[in-house]
Amino acid sequence: MLRVRDKFQIENALREISAARTINEDGSMSTRGFGGLREYESYLATALFEENRTTAYLKAVVKKAIRTRQNLELQSFLTDARRISNQMIRAKYKVVFPIHDCGEIIVGKRKSRGVWINFDPTSNSQFMQSVRRNRQSQVGSNNFDHGANLQEYRDLPLAVVSVDAANASDAFEQAEAAISTDLGLVSLFLYRGRSIIPENPRTPIARCIIAPHMTVHSPSGALSSQQYWFNHWPQEVRRAGIPADRVTKLLRIVVQYRENLSKLPWKQTAEIALAQHYEAFSKPDGEAAFLGGWRVLETIGGPNFTKSDRLVSRAASFFRDTDYHRDLGRHLQFRRNSVAHGKPIAANDDETVAFQMREFIAPFMWHFISNPFQFRSLDELWSFCDADTERKDRVRKVHILKSAAKFRNESEYP
Repeated sequence: MLRVRDKFQIENALREISAARTINEDGSMSTRGFGGLREYESYLATALFEENRTTAYLKAVVKKAIRTRQNLELQSFLTDARRISNQMIRAKYKVVFPIHDCGEIIVGKRKSRGVWINFDPTSNSQFMQSVRRNRQSQVGSNNFDHGANLQEYRDLPLAVVSVDAANASDAFEQAEAAISTDLGLVSLFLYRGRSIIPENPRTPIARCIIAPHMTVHSPSGALSSQQYWFNHWPQEVRRAGIPADRVTKLLRIVVQYRENLSKLPWKQTAEIALAQHYEAFSKPDGEAAFLGGWRVLETIGGPNFTKSDRLVSRAASFFRDTDYHRDLGRHLQFRRNSVAHGKPIAANDDETVAFQMREFIAPFMWHFISNPFQFRSLDELWSFCDADTERKDRVRKVHILKSAAKFRNESEYP
């Protein structure tokens, strides 16, 4: 059910909105100036929460809710917003993503985060012919000045995500989250090596990435919106190809981890982390990739506001040489704090740090999405990370637990 997030007090915003516009008798709305309510709509879309809803969906609810009555009060506003959400008309959309350099690994049709992804749509179907025609027409009629010639990527394989949504933006956000989760799993195992850095340093670490020009369509293939979505695209990215024997191995690994993911007690958090992993390491900018990798660590390393020292310690616990990697984590922590707080960094090593970040969180990510010790909750996993790394200390704790069980006359104890 739709509610206000913890620590948000939206009453003041509701009073400001009430004073900033007038609901007319015919139901129309007059405001003081052009776009005067956009800031409030953005704020309320953040302040409100509903499970599995996108920001675009919440904005659509907010836009309607603030137009229902002149004087907005908390309880009546929430009642209106919940009613609007329950009655929101949804339509079927098809979101199209061009996929670069992983056709052998990303195959088939499957459900992810509540929507269907088809990586092998029938190319000669009426729908796909319409999609390609409309996409090409949009490229020809717009000025795509993003440092990439989209004509070069028009023949890339297309993935199609089917989704029910309130509008095109809601459809895109749902679809992007789903496909990024799937590509995030692949990005754990398929990535470029460091040897390519001197040749072209502004190349994503991830090998399997979404190309520019993402579009939303109706079931007929027509564009649902003239809006398009464009990600930053590195220059001179070429298809490297994957040896057949490695394709077989990667497919087996990805399928296994995908099956494990479906059984996780913390499946939703793992899906978020995988989408973040793809988003981070698909970026051509080293600093952005590094910061994105740190966000992954924040997601898998503890609840909100977990201290950085604890995050570093937990990630380092998955390495045999824990002390060294804890110190390496401090280096990454220092760099993250410097970047976040605008402190000058003289070193020209963005890509090196991005790779270090990826490698530092990799073992933690593998355990996070596979749960090999069958933990029942994230708290158990994090307690495991916090366990003493010295064997003698762990043995002593086991002795204490056995002694406590024996003292309480338990018939069976470890």
